[in-house]
Amino acid sequence: DSKSPARFSNNRLSYIPNHFFEGLHNLKELYLDRNSLRDLPEELLKLTKLEILDLSNNSNNNLLGSITPDISKLTKLRLLYLDNNQLTSLPDSIGRLKSLCVLRLNNNNIESLPDAICSLHQLQVLELRANLLSSLPENIKELENLAKLDISNNKLTLLPNELVKCNRLTHLNAHNNLLESITAKFGQLSRLLTLNLCENRLINLPADIGKLTSLTELDLSHNEFIVLPEDLGKLTKLTEIKLNNNPSLLAIPDSFQKLVLVRKIHLQHCSLSQIPFEMGLVYNQLSYVNLSYNHFDTMPNLQGMDHVISFNISNNRINDITEQIDQLEMLRELYVVNNKLTHIPKTIGRLKELEIMDVSENVLVDLPLSIGDCINLRELRLRGNSIETLPITLGKLTNL
Repeated sequence: DSKSPARFSNNRLSYIPNHFFEGLHNLKELYLDRNSLRDLPEELLKLTKLEILDLSNNSNNNLLGSITPDISKLTKLRLLYLDNNQLTSLPDSIGRLKSLCVLRLNNNNIESLPDAICSLHQLQVLELRANLLSSLPENIKELENLAKLDISNNKLTLLPNELVKCNRLTHLNAHNNLLESITAKFGQLSRLLTLNLCENRLINLPADIGKLTSLTELDLSHNEFIVLPEDLGKLTKLTEIKLNNNPSLLAIPDSFQKLVLVRKIHLQHCSLSQIPFEMGLVYNQLSYVNLSYNHFDTMPNLQGMDHVISFNISNNRINDITEQIDQLEMLRELYVVNNKLTHIPKTIGRLKELEIMDVSENVLVDLPLSIGDCINLRELRLRGNSIETLPITLGKLTNL
């Protein structure tokens, strides 16, 4: 039945015999992924009404070191999946697939893209993750309907200036490239919802970044930032921000107080010694905080952090867990590993939701009796302290 999808996924097909698709000229969906095909079958090119073609994961036999230019005969294609093969290039004729909405080319060996790819004016999703790209076509602006672009895990040293004219872009992933800067006009991508610039070589951002006012998720981790622009405070729809692993980052801007919707904040592996405002009072939806591997001498003010589920301030220089710890009434995970803790306050017993507490590698000599009131505690890690006796109340913790 040529109206039903033809599914030949996950077999050992190495070729398609002649006349295999005879009588299926109206076929719209064909799945040949996870096989051992060596090239694009001639028979397949007769299926001119195909709308979905999946040839991903045929790399065992080096499928399609290059794709035949005749793929342009499949003019009705809307979705083309070529992930996980050994592709090194694309033919110019790919630009004739004018109906294409989704093109997936992840995990290949493509070093450059033909300019013709920018003729795919209906393209909404372009995935190029894990290739060998060092540049993108300058005329990428012609992809006027592009909503999602994944160029992560490549060798890009810059993004083309014209990319900012793809003004329907909502998701941009440029994780793990060699970017040292981004264009000053980046703020023109005003519909962006998620932006991932993790694992690059960025040392600063343009002030224009503050115009990305639709952004909900921002990942700037694993870069070389020393300071961040105050304009980041204009991104008031952010719910998650990752700034971890910027080892030279000494402070976060005061303007971060305006990011009132933030639920998750990742600040581990920086060089922070303080937060310039009371996080709990500003971020009243905060659920996840990671401040590990910094230079904190004291815990930040915990007032208002009653929605926090996970709090990590390991590998700092903290002497005491504040009595305020009971402010974290929803807390399930507390990590204060490798600090200078000498005692734990008795208010810890008010954390009725606490499931994991790790206070390893400190200088504790005892635990408060109130630890027995943490009725949901199932993991208590005390390695590397000077505790001689444990409180009898631990016997109440039946989940431990």
